[in-house]
Amino acid sequence: MPLEARGSDIFTRDNLLLGFSTVEFTPRIAGVLGTPVNLGLLSAQEMAKEVNLLTLPDGRAGTVSVNRELLSSLEPSFNLSTFNFEKATAQYIFGASSLTDVVADAASAVTDEGVTVPAGSLASSTFANLVNGEIDDTAGNLTLTCAPIVDEAVGTGDGTSGDASGDFALDFKPALIGEVTAVTVAGVTYDPIAVAAAAAGLEVEIVVGVGATSGDMQFFSGGAAVNVTGAILATYTPVPALEEDFAATSPDMLLDPLLGRIRFPLIDSAASKDGTSLIRQGQNLLLDYLYSRKAHTTLQPFTQGGGVFEGAASIKHLTDVGINFIWDVPAASIRIDDNALTFGSDDFAVGTIVLNILDAGGSSRYGTMQLATETQSGA
Repeated sequence: MPLEARGSDIFTRDNLLLGFSTVEFTPRIAGVLGTPVNLGLLSAQEMAKEVNLLTLPDGRAGTVSVNRELLSSLEPSFNLSTFNFEKATAQYIFGASSLTDVVADAASAVTDEGVTVPAGSLASSTFANLVNGEIDDTAGNLTLTCAPIVDEAVGTGDGTSGDASGDFALDFKPALIGEVTAVTVAGVTYDPIAVAAAAAGLEVEIVVGVGATSGDMQFFSGGAAVNVTGAILATYTPVPALEEDFAATSPDMLLDPLLGRIRFPLIDSAASKDGTSLIRQGQNLLLDYLYSRKAHTTLQPFTQGGGVFEGAASIKHLTDVGINFIWDVPAASIRIDDNALTFGSDDFAVGTIVLNILDAGGSSRYGTMQLATETQSGA
């Protein structure tokens, strides 16, 4: 027999806690609450309470005991794991400062996308990747130009070279002399001119066209070939007439429109110059084209200042079994946490979010909770 009769418990079975809550976060933008974001179906939900204690020690008995204890700090928060990667929730998971919706466009234009001509022994067989796929390969859609080359380090004259064509040469092939806009030696300007056009000033003859010697330079002063001393810099923009010609035996460029790749069957090599190619290995090109753009949302991960989103929250626990509650939180924040985002094929991935419950001040510092028993909520 017990020391005294046990009391009956008629309350616990009606006040159990089961299941997950529905959590909404309302971001505050420029001081104004925006549209609530439902954080989705949860796979884990944990309420954490980080506390620090302030104690009053009492050492009158020789051993120290605690005479009084108070909370000196309180930091409540929810650790949430969600299956939902909808764009508004993904913004919090990836810490993106903003979201930009992009509409579908079957003929979206791309201007001046950078492409670098492959290099190496297999350069002419290697595809360079483009940013987009599903490209419109209709004849005339592709426009390929060379990127401007600014202050190319051609070489350094030592006073014994420069008077013979080819002592120094541009890295790439200019088609016309007008494409070369500036050449300097130790900061002194030499005017680019065509071969055999040397006159009375400081000039540099440059071989142009697709020949093997295209880009070769010869310096002149007063009409006489001269050697030069100092760093040689050149600014130019080659303008090759590149075409995608499916009927040609050796087209200048070939496009893989589905995967968004491009290759150049005819590429000149600086180590073994030819007299037919318009471009050389390692050259930077600019491509204009049309492609079929799919609707999507763009975001830049981990750009939110401080990694924290301010706002308010609503936590609704509305299960069929156990207690129900509705907790309106007037001040809350979401921050990036240090949990890993795990990818896999055996289960759905979950993103983790930390929802901090903040002190809003006033008479309802942490909000108000409406709590109902199982019987009350089902009435």
